[in-house]
Amino acid sequence: MLESELIKSKLNLVDKARARGAGDHISLPQLVVCGDQSAGKSSVLEGITGIPFPRKAGLCTRFATEIVLRHSPGKQAITATIIPHSSRDEVTATRLRNYQKNLLGYDELPDVIETVGALMGLKGFTDQKDSPPFALDVLRIEVIGETGLHLTIVDLPGLISGAESDDSSVVEGLVNSYLENSRTIILAVIPAINDVETQPIIRAARQFDTEGVRTIGIITKTDLINDGTEGRIAAVIRNQGPIKLKLGYYLLKNPSQKEIEAGMASIERKRKRKELEWFQNPGWKNQHLNSNRVGIDALKSSLEVLLARHIERELPKVCSEISKLLEGAQNEINELGEERTSIQSQRLFLSRLSMEFCSLIQAATGGTYHGRFSEFFNRETESIFTNRIRARVHHLNNEFADFMCSKAHKYDLERHGNDDDDDDDDDDDDDDDGDDDDDDDDYDDDEDDYDDEDENDNEDDDDNDDDVAFPREWGHPEANTRGLELNGTYGYMLLMELFHTQSSRWSGIASGHINRIHDLICIFVEQSLAYTVKEEQVRNELWLYMRASLQKNLAAAVNELQTICEDEKMPPITYNHYYTDNIDKASQEGMKDAFRKAIDAANTDLNSEAVSQKKQSKAYRRLLEEALEKKVIVNMDRRACEEAKIALNAYYKVKSILMAVIERHLISKLPAIFPPTSVLKMSDQDVARIAGEPADRADRRNELLNMIQILTESLNDLQS
Repeated sequence: MLESELIKSKLNLVDKARARGAGDHISLPQLVVCGDQSAGKSSVLEGITGIPFPRKAGLCTRFATEIVLRHSPGKQAITATIIPHSSRDEVTATRLRNYQKNLLGYDELPDVIETVGALMGLKGFTDQKDSPPFALDVLRIEVIGETGLHLTIVDLPGLISGAESDDSSVVEGLVNSYLENSRTIILAVIPAINDVETQPIIRAARQFDTEGVRTIGIITKTDLINDGTEGRIAAVIRNQGPIKLKLGYYLLKNPSQKEIEAGMASIERKRKRKELEWFQNPGWKNQHLNSNRVGIDALKSSLEVLLARHIERELPKVCSEISKLLEGAQNEINELGEERTSIQSQRLFLSRLSMEFCSLIQAATGGTYHGRFSEFFNRETESIFTNRIRARVHHLNNEFADFMCSKAHKYDLERHGNDDDDDDDDDDDDDDDGDDDDDDDDYDDDEDDYDDEDENDNEDDDDNDDDVAFPREWGHPEANTRGLELNGTYGYMLLMELFHTQSSRWSGIASGHINRIHDLICIFVEQSLAYTVKEEQVRNELWLYMRASLQKNLAAAVNELQTICEDEKMPPITYNHYYTDNIDKASQEGMKDAFRKAIDAANTDLNSEAVSQKKQSKAYRRLLEEALEKKVIVNMDRRACEEAKIALNAYYKVKSILMAVIERHLISKLPAIFPPTSVLKMSDQDVARIAGEPADRADRRNELLNMIQILTESLNDLQS
């Protein structure tokens, strides 16, 4: 009695889990009866369960039927329910799940099958012509009463032999879905008139149970074989045939057609006696078969123990797998995030994303690379921390500043006068845009070749008009800008034209720099979005939203740059004291250079003259005076040009494109491209477009939530 209750308890645990739908998500221990449509499967099932399944011409099983037998004293209770397959939509699944029929007797089974077939929408049970012939749902029949055993067994539709059709493929797929379950014990029903090795059900079983460790062979229709062939069947029962099974074979005699037509009571009373008499015939008696392998009673008692031990062995594994499934499902739920079915939940979702995004942006623009975003900022590409935007902007600004100081001018005045090359750079006029920002030479839009002075200039020829302080490409700006100035002086127009020419490339170079910073920021924003927003659809919509703000910031920076460049076209004005400092320094450097060259010249001449020691002092003084006189610029226009050149260099050094343009419009406005306040101002349509959950994502969340509920309840049942 104690063992019987233990078996009942274990079976109930698994049955509860299966009834909840856990079998759709995890393999549960079970017995399944399967075979060809003409193998005598129904008679075997009736013999095991005592339930008379309807036999109707042209009618075959269209869905799996789970039969639950629980022995209990008292009045018999029969209940029919439906376990919907996981592939059903929620509406259909609910309708099927809500079906429950309490039967007064087995004679109501035909009506139950008709009703269930219609609910499942199967061909032959509904008026719809395109209805499927088979269903993956399960009819569950629970019998509590004087059943004599505790057992749960599943009856599968019979395989269709000898025909290649859609129906046969569907049935084969349905049967295989049970056989491939590693926790399924296969009860393969095989008619004795056929060779075991040729039976489709055996081939299917061997496909999934290659070692034959979970397959039981049930030989039926022994009354149809020819006399004298009993030995062939007996060899199979002894597991000596071509197909050997670890769980062995059982030998049955199904009721005859007359016995079936006589009704269930007649079968119950006579089946055991008829079977015993049949196998006492000389043809079978002489085979000396093990009585534990012959007859329906032997099969029933062994199945009860077999299933109980199978469950006991597999139950810990089932619990472990359910726990892993629950963990995986919960992780996936967490990745999906909270449900967003209403505008309020969607707006709240965007607000949280905005706060996270702004925190990351503020840390980046503030150069705070440690803390909760350190993993993001520590990502490297070719030894460069690409996500450290403040550091990257500093680096590009320094490159820009160096380029502006060394290469942004139109002409290199320091090189003027070094050689006699007359190679004009035909591309000078094309360099003004300076917008090449593709590589390390982003600011260098083809360096100019410059025209230099003739090495053989006669320094004593003060009237040489070509001996001026500017490249010949400029012509004679001192003459073209002449006003009322006295000889040897220059007006502001000369300095203005010179400065405008030298700074003509600034606009293009500065535009290129702004575009480089903008491109860098766009890449950074995309990386930040990828880090903070896990959903691709939301990320793409937010990028479109933010890109509009980034383009607006770029336009503002370009407009301010244009304003600054327009200001540079005005007459030169500066109140920067460095301007006069630079002029003084340049004049002093010029004087030092003149003295140095004069001294060198005097020393050279002195060494070449043979003079006495007494005359060396006077000679050195005379030679020094002569050398200095050569450095004096007598030509007044050339003198004005030299002084204008000094002033130009001094003024050029104190003017620059303001870095504030980048900081003010491109950097400081970054947190404002998606602030929390912007979410509050969004229309409901924009919120739904950006944060609305795709249908497939919502469906997946519902599937996971349903699975978590089923598995959690099932695990609680199995561990109770």
